[in-house]
Amino acid sequence: METARLFKLVCVICIASLIPTIRANVADETDEYWVNKANEARKHTLMAYHPDPYEIVDHFHERHYE
Repeated sequence: METARLFKLVCVICIASLIPTIRANVADETDEYWVNKANEARKHTLMAYHPDPYEIVDHFHERHYE
């Protein structure tokens, strides 16, 4: 009997803690600052990308081994 009451109490607490999380709509309220930072990071990533890995290795060897 006591276990059933404890189980019900735990269930009520879990449900009560989930309701604010469900209604938060965090994805809808994105901060403009972080959107700008993500776009800037994406731009820097694309600028740093080299499609030819052999060219990168050759450049590394030229600078460090010759």
